Amino acid sequence: GDHAMSTVLMSGKPVLPQKMVTHTWTNFFSHLVAAVVADALGSPEYEAIVDRLSPAEIGALEAELRYKRVLDKSYWICCFSVDQHASICDQVFPTDIDPVTGLFHPACQCSAPKQRDDMSPTRSGARSVMSEMNKFDDMM
Repeated sequence: GDHAMSTVLMSGKPVLPQKMVTHTWTNFFSHLVAAVVADALGSPEYEAIVDRLSPAEIGALEAELRYKRVLDKSYWICCFSVDQHASICDQVFPTDIDPVTGLFHPACQCSAPKQRDDMSPTRSGARSVMSEMNKFDDMM
C-alpha cells in the first residue's frame, strides 16, 4: 500500500485525534490495543482488558464501549498513522526477529518508492521532507 492504515480506515478523511499513542515494536500488540481500550473506558490499567480481547469476550467489550458512548473517541497511534512501509519495508533490522519462530522477518520485495530520512528534498537538520517517520518530534 501507499498509505498509512489510518488513511485507509478513514477513507482518506482527515480526523483530528483526541489522544496520541506511541508504541514499541517489542511490546505485544494486544497490550497496545488493551491500553487504548482501557483509556477509552477511563480505566488506569490495561491488564484486565487484555483477556477481554479474546474471541469469547470481544462482543461484550464492544457492547460496553458502545454503552459508554466511547467508540467514537479518536486516537493517533503511530504504527497505524505513519506509512512506515514507504520508508523501511525493504530493510531488516537486528531487532526484527519473529518472537514465535526466532527467525528474522523477511524484507519486503515490493517496488514502492522509499522515502528515507536522508533523501531530498530536506529541511533543517538534513531531514527528508517526504519521510513520515521523522516528524514525531514536530508533533510533540
